[in-house]
Amino acid sequence: MTDLEKVRETYNQATEHLRSTSKWILSVFAAVAGVLVAGLQLSNLGKVESPYLAVSSFAFFVALVAVLVVIWMTVRVLGTGTVTEPILRNLATRSTDIPLNDRLLLGGYSTANQFLDKYKSLCDEYEEAQKNGDKKTVERLKDEVIRLDYHKTYLLLVARHAMVLKAFKQAIRGLFVCAAVAAMAIGVFAWATSQKPLTLSHLILQSPPSAASVTLTASGKKLLRDSLSERCVEQASIPVIILSLQDGKFEVVTTPSAKCRVAKFTINMDIGTVQSTQQVTIQQAPD
Repeated sequence: MTDLEKVRETYNQATEHLRSTSKWILSVFAAVAGVLVAGLQLSNLGKVESPYLAVSSFAFFVALVAVLVVIWMTVRVLGTGTVTEPILRNLATRSTDIPLNDRLLLGGYSTANQFLDKYKSLCDEYEEAQKNGDKKTVERLKDEVIRLDYHKTYLLLVARHAMVLKAFKQAIRGLFVCAAVAAMAIGVFAWATSQKPLTLSHLILQSPPSAASVTLTASGKKLLRDSLSERCVEQASIPVIILSLQDGKFEVVTTPSAKCRVAKFTINMDIGTVQSTQQVTIQQAPD
């Protein structure tokens, strides 16, 4: 085995070691993510009401994106391919883990760009001399071409390893960040899907008809502004009488006041909340 083959074997083993480590890390991440996801009840999404539905859906989307980013970054480590000349020039100026602008690596040249430019011009001159049958020039350039060719092969091996190492470090950093994001998103998802919708027992303690107050949401104010008046909907609470309860909806009528017109309407969770105040006794009208 020649020295160059030994060098190639050494860097190939180092590169494969990084890729094997990436596979192992991805497997561990997948196992942990699988355990976390297994505890999620996706079927609960159909039972979640607003605004928890939006929160849980967004959290699930964030967790999914984080997992996909980890897979993508790992695939970059596994799929690092051929080092072309443009990639090599760019990598030489950016690589900090493995210095590619090393004189020993470049056969005495100070930068990879100088080395590649000299190698290209020398090869062009050598090929031109061969075409013209200029044996003297061919013999003069032959040894230098062989020397630079050896260093270029060595440079490409080191550059390929540097590419994989750079992708590996980015994947490790991304793994920890995305794992933290995914864990938080899964926690938010679990919290949102566990929230129980408000039942009538949370909203009213007495059976209708009963006196109550309504606190309107922004959409409720906009919807009822014309019916109740501007001054009425801007109140912190509006006095009403609950007439009936059905399917989580309150049929109410406003009590007459200087600010509010008398109007009958239905309240749900999107329009506002209802708080009971006191029992209303309905007396039969005298005969």
